[in-house]
Amino acid sequence: LRLCNSVFAQWISLNFTWDDDHTYTNYVSTNKFIARNCLLAGINVDIDESIYVTVPRWRSGVPATLNKLSVTNNTQGGVEYTLTPFPSWDMQKEGKSGDLQNVQSMTIDSKRRMWVIEVGRRNFFELNPRSIVNSPAGLWIIDMLTHEVTTKYYFPSDIVSYDNSFLNDVVVDDIRDIAYFTDAWGDGALIAFDLSTQVSKRFSGVSTRNDPTYSMIINGVNYGTNTFTTPSDGIALTSDREALFFCQVQGTTLYRVQTNLLMNSLFDSSLSISLDDIVEVIGIKEPSDGIKYLDGMLYWGALTQNSVYSVAINSTSLPQPSLQEAAKSTQQSADQMTWLDTFAVDLGQKHKLWFVSNRLNLYATYTMDFTGAQGANMHILTMDTA
Repeated sequence: LRLCNSVFAQWISLNFTWDDDHTYTNYVSTNKFIARNCLLAGINVDIDESIYVTVPRWRSGVPATLNKLSVTNNTQGGVEYTLTPFPSWDMQKEGKSGDLQNVQSMTIDSKRRMWVIEVGRRNFFELNPRSIVNSPAGLWIIDMLTHEVTTKYYFPSDIVSYDNSFLNDVVVDDIRDIAYFTDAWGDGALIAFDLSTQVSKRFSGVSTRNDPTYSMIINGVNYGTNTFTTPSDGIALTSDREALFFCQVQGTTLYRVQTNLLMNSLFDSSLSISLDDIVEVIGIKEPSDGIKYLDGMLYWGALTQNSVYSVAINSTSLPQPSLQEAAKSTQQSADQMTWLDTFAVDLGQKHKLWFVSNRLNLYATYTMDFTGAQGANMHILTMDTA
């Protein structure tokens, strides 16, 4: 049985929704917009079907890092999807203290709140290390009804380092108001944060590290063991909120940890636990970036297969040594599904899954083609999971 997916939107390169105060000409001439440096990454869909996306400031020249998708008339008489800064242009000026600097991911919960990852650090995919700008990582919470920022929290440096971190993905238990993040830098980590007490805690171990022996092969290109070395990245929360699944990009192991064990340590500062003592190895799969849990199924994008896989699993399921063999998948597509990055559940249509592909392997190695000769570089795709 194979899952079916369809293309919602695609781009060779991104464009933004310009206005009188923020013009294309000015942003290009001052290098505040460098199209080849702008890559789609995160996605979420609100209950009113509004689509929100992130363009991380991995390199310079990203006008806005958190955006709402807009339909704009193009010069050929058709329409195109452009990116409108959200909540506004003025909330995400690069280099301005207190503004959003680098949004990697976000999620919208059932209470219409957007939980936004502020990576803090930016430009760390530039060739010149001196271009990197270090800054505290944090969490913004935005009320989707008023578009007001209700929470700004910045992690202490011993939880998320100001100069040696990459806060990457987030899931939210919106009953308990606890968020869980992955740190995709160095040895990796899981981060837990309690909204009511504004307390956070870091958990790391062997399970959050990358596998330095794994060679990534995508579309026939062997990137070796030193190109994609990302540790803990994808994270998913079961529907009963009792367990987290997580995995590395460089590696093939899927892990699970019970959330009550993390919460016990989060709420009791005197309680010290080792993540490796409480984590479970669930099985082996192809390397993936983002993962998602929906209706008793875990979904992931197999980076070496250009395909989405899913398997039935829950917070107490027994390990499945070969998840890939037990899973069902979409058709492979190098054109549309190279580097499946982020997944989102449609809050208006509960059985609809959205995901982004962005050829990150080409972007990271400066081999992405922006002429159109190799087709669209970025896609938003959808899948009916019912």
